[in-house]
This record gives sequence, C-alpha cells and structure tokens, in this order.
Amino acid sequence: MQTRDDSPLHVLYIGADQDSTRSGAAGIERTCDHLSTVAASSRADGLETLRTREIACVAYECDSRGGDDGEFEFEFEFEFESDSGFESESTLEFVDAVHERKPHVPVVLVARDAGSEALAVEAFRRGVADYVRAGGEVESPWSTLVDRIDDAIERSRVERNRRRSAAVVENGSDLVCAVDDDGVFTFAAPSVEEVLGYTPSELLDERGLEFVHPEDRDAVRETVRKLVENPTWVPTAEFRVKCADGRWTVIEATCHNHLDEPTIAEITVVGHEGDDETEGQCQLRALHETTRRLMNARTRQEIADITTEAARNVLRLPVNGVYFHDETGDRLVPAAVTRHGEELFDEFPMVERDDGNVWRAFRTGRPQVYDDVTTDSNASTSETSIRSELVLPLGDHGVFVAGSIDVADFEDRTVSLANVLAANVERALDRASRQDELKARERTLAAQNERLERFSSIVAHDLQSPLAVVSGNLDLARTESDDADRYLAEAARALERMQRIIDDLLWLAREGREIGSVTTVELSRVTRFAWGHVDTEAATLENTQIPNVQFQADEDRTVQLLENLFRNAVEHGSTSRSESRDDSETSVDHDRTSARPEADDPLEYSPSDGDVTVRVDAGDDWFAVEDTGPGVPEPKRDAIFDTGYSTSADGTGYGLSIVETIVTAHGWEIDVTDGVDGGARFEITGIDSLEWGVEAAPQSESENKSERDDDSETDDE
Repeated sequence: MQTRDDSPLHVLYIGADQDSTRSGAAGIERTCDHLSTVAASSRADGLETLRTREIACVAYECDSRGGDDGEFEFEFEFEFESDSGFESESTLEFVDAVHERKPHVPVVLVARDAGSEALAVEAFRRGVADYVRAGGEVESPWSTLVDRIDDAIERSRVERNRRRSAAVVENGSDLVCAVDDDGVFTFAAPSVEEVLGYTPSELLDERGLEFVHPEDRDAVRETVRKLVENPTWVPTAEFRVKCADGRWTVIEATCHNHLDEPTIAEITVVGHEGDDETEGQCQLRALHETTRRLMNARTRQEIADITTEAARNVLRLPVNGVYFHDETGDRLVPAAVTRHGEELFDEFPMVERDDGNVWRAFRTGRPQVYDDVTTDSNASTSETSIRSELVLPLGDHGVFVAGSIDVADFEDRTVSLANVLAANVERALDRASRQDELKARERTLAAQNERLERFSSIVAHDLQSPLAVVSGNLDLARTESDDADRYLAEAARALERMQRIIDDLLWLAREGREIGSVTTVELSRVTRFAWGHVDTEAATLENTQIPNVQFQADEDRTVQLLENLFRNAVEHGSTSRSESRDDSETSVDHDRTSARPEADDPLEYSPSDGDVTVRVDAGDDWFAVEDTGPGVPEPKRDAIFDTGYSTSADGTGYGLSIVETIVTAHGWEIDVTDGVDGGARFEITGIDSLEWGVEAAPQSESENKSERDDDSETDDE
C-alpha cells in the first residue's frame, strides 16, 4: 500500500507549564531524529495546532493526584478558551476533544509524578494509545516515551492500512482512495494507475476536486457535504475525472464516511470507470460544451486549439491535429497539434498538394479511416510511426487528423463522435470567416468614409484659391481689354490646376489603397515608360544606371508611382530655382493620378534654369529614386506625404500622397532621405519579391555612390 513519504513525523507536545513543555519537546528531539515536536503550552493552543498542522501523535502531560476512595481530580495551570466547547477541564475531556477532531491521531498521556491508576484505566477505555511515566525514578524517561509514541503511531498506521486493504480486497481492481476532511488525498491504491494513469504518490497531498471536471465539482461538493452531515449514508456519485494523459473519464464511485473512526478518519472512495452508455452520455455533454466554446471563439487559431483539446480529452485521441489550407502555396499547414503528436514527429509535417490520404480527404470532402496506413498505396510519402489514421475534412478550411501507433485503433463510436466534432468545427470556421469578411468590409467602408470626408473638406478648401484666380482674371479681362489674352491665359491655367486637383481627389476617393492585378514588373522598363510621360525637357535620366531587377506589383500603379516621383524631381530640381526661391519651398508637391497621362503639368521654370539629374537604383529588397535637386529639409520630411501638402503655388499637394498610397497598398514602405549630391532620395523598401536579373547583381550603397561620382566626373569633363 502507498503511504506518505518518510519525512520526520510531527508530535504535538502539551506540557503542564512552559518549562515542562520546553523540556519535554527537547527531550524527545534529543532522543531521536525521526520525530519533530510541535510545542503547545495550553489545551486550546494544542487543539488549534491539531487543526492547522499534520500531527502524527499527541503527547499530553498531566499532573494527577489520586484520592483514597479511588476517585481522582486534576490540576492545571491553564484554562480552555471560552469557545473550546468544554464544560469541565478534565484530561479525559481533552482526550475526547482530540478524538473528535482527529480520530486517527493517537494520544499518549505523560505523567511527571507517580501517576494515577484510575486515570490510566479510564483513559484507555476512552481510546488513549498509552500512559507513560516520564519523571521521578524512571530511567531514560524520554527514550521510553519515544518508544511508546512510535508504537502508538505504528499501531494507528497498521489499523488504518488494514481497513484500506480490506476495501481494496473487497473491491478487486476498482479504484480505491481516501481523502481527509479537507478533501486531500491521504491514500491511493495501486489500481489508480490502471484507471487514471497516475502513480499513487502523485495523488498524495493533492486536493481531490482539482482532478474533477469543473462542471461536476458543485455536485461532488454537495455529495460530500451531505455525507459529512449523515455519516451512515453511502452515496453513489458519477463524475468526470482528468486522467494523466489529459483526457476525461467517467467514474462511478461509492463513498464511505469514516471520519469519526479513530483509526481511519477518512472518506473512502471506491470507484470504477463508467459503462459505455454512461461514458457516451458524458462525451455528448462534453461535445455540447465544446460546441459552445467553438461558436464563441473569435479566431481560426482559437478554434483549432479548442478542437485538438476536445479530441484529446473527450474522444481520447491523444495524437491529433488541425490543418488549415494555405491558398497561396496550395497545401495543408498544421495549425494546432497535441503534445503527444509533437513527440512523434521532430516537426509536424505539412501536406503538399496531392500528397497522400490527408490531401485526398480534403480534396474529396469525404472522411477517411485507415486501419493500417502502411498497407495503403495512397498513404503519404512521409516516414511516420503512425499506423491507424482518421482524416475528417473541415470544408474549404482544412482537415482534422488523428493518428495512433496501433493498427485498427479507432472504434466506430469514436469515429462517429469525431464526425460530430468535425461538423461543429466546420460551422465555427464558417462563422469566423464570415465575421472576418464582415470586419474587412467594415474597415473598407470606414476607410472610404474617411476618404470621402477628406474629399469634401479638400474640395471646399483647396479649390477656393484657383477659383479666386479665375474670377479675378476674368474681371481684369473685361476691364482691361489690351491685356485680355494674358488674363484669360492665367484663368485657363488656374482651371487646369483645378482639373488636376479634382482628378487627384477622385482617384484618392474611388481607388484609395486598393491595387489591381499583380504581375512581374521590370524596373528598367517601367522606369523608361514613366519617364516618357513626364515633361523632362530640363532633366536627365541616367539610363545606363537603371538596375536590372523585377518584382511582383500592379504595373499601372508602379508607373504612376514613378511618374509622380519623376515629376516631383523635375519640377523642384532646378538648381537656379532652388537658389532663388524661399527656404520654405522644398522638393514636394507634384502629382499624377493616371498611368497614361494626357496632359502635363505646367513647369514653374524655363529650361534655361538648369538641368536636374534623376537616378534609379535598387538593392536586395528596395528601389529608390534620387535627384540632384535641393532635397527636402529634415524637419519637413514627416509632412511631405500629407494630403494637400505643397510648397508650390501651382502644385496640388497630392502627388506624394498618391505615391505613399500606392506604396502602402503593396505592403511596402517609403522614406525620404538625402541623396548623394544633396538632392531628395525616395526609398521604397520591404519588396520581398524583388529579384535581380541574370546579367545584374545588387550593388552596395558605396558601389552605387562610387559609380555616380565617376559619372559626375565624366560629365564635368
């Protein structure tokens, strides 16, 4: 039988006064090392210690005087607390109090004087384990007391184990265990390992309710409460218990109240696993609870985790997992796997298209049960110790897979319940997908509303200036006929700017951050195409320096992005213009919303102002557009992508905002820095799909700078 460990046993020593308490406790500990004393100087303190500490034996010191007529009385230097429940202060009543509280704890009376025969007789009648003289002429009094305490503890333990053994023998291989009045395991028979998977030592000192299913704990508590109130009642309870492997099993148990029996003081539980019908009902209840949790889950991952947990605990499938379909790679990827499943595989395998039984179940939408995958020609090519396999499709979402190292290990009932679980999982995933779509639509609508609000505010604000120009020039044309053509030209120019503002606003409002079809884009080709659609009479593109790279993107949007960056560089890149304008003007404001422009924005300088050079380069996951213009002051770099931001009288302020919108729509990032020659450098980063051509390789920044410096020197010559 399993007993507690062999750590020192605690003996509660209660002396007649503080000095005798200290000397008695010290005498016991000097004599042996297997007993540890807990001292108390009063009966009330002793009873409180008995309540809060685990005590193996009580040694109670009494000072007695016997009378001539055979009667006896007792003297104490202490009194019980008012709440002790005693009407007298007798030693025997204290013995009764100990037995009432802890029936299994033996009591040894210790007499410092000659003792009392009458007291000893009555004490033995009331269940005292021994009566010992520890004073006077007694030789080695503490050795004698220690021996008597050891005997008392051993007799109590033997009797307790005898009663337990009787319960085990009577109930055969059933689960037999015991708990104290606090519900803590004090005993567990070896059969507990066969039923629950725990060794007896793993249960000792653990609270029994911790192993009971949360939904069944209230019923178990109520049964125990009634059993304590009515010790003769022998109830039978049915509840779920968690096994060592994480699953839940139904236990039918009969409970016996032995708390009042001095040599036991326990509640004995004799149980066995429920029959198939009982377990089936329990599994259905558990699946119902699992369905509720699935429908309340917010994410696909949460659903996958709940599924594997339920399959392990409810269906007793320790090796199981959920695979989700990866549309990008057209394969099945593990989303959640049980611990036992992870232990069987160094890395839980992905399932490639048309690879084995798992993919076939997903493709056909039909459940697959294999008694031995090693005999199936369609089994996965992956090496595995799995023999039995159960694969249940989860609609378009993926599959549920369970495996076993044993052949033909899935019973019909298990397969049926697993199908119920899979159907509920599919419903939960459908619901989660609909919620995701709804949230996506809500985000799209919110973004559209934000753009429309911005559109209306910008229309009201940004069109006022060109409208005022048109109105003023028309008035002048009417009154000053000699300069009418000039005024009408100015009005026409303002109208053109209004048209550009309207085009830009319509693009931002209608298309926003969406992109079209993604194809392979060659940077050199779209660069030359975009350059040809910008008025670049006063600018030069370094054609020989365009990197030979390609990446996945919306080609029209990429052209549109480059056009706006080129136009920004050209129209703000004149060195003579940058020297003559105010410091507040920077290289920002120009735009193009169409990848196939029909008209060019008017330039703010003449070709004689001086040329600007534009370069395009690239790296491992980025490309950049750089010019030799005035650049962008660092304090203004955070604001240049804001909608409507411009430092030019003719600029719309939407060009760089459109650039940022296109960059963000592709999942990239953009940043503005200083170019090598002090101009503006716009870097687009995070292009994971960027690849270099066969004849080109990515160059470091230092190599790029060196080549640009060499080209500059050649131009100077």
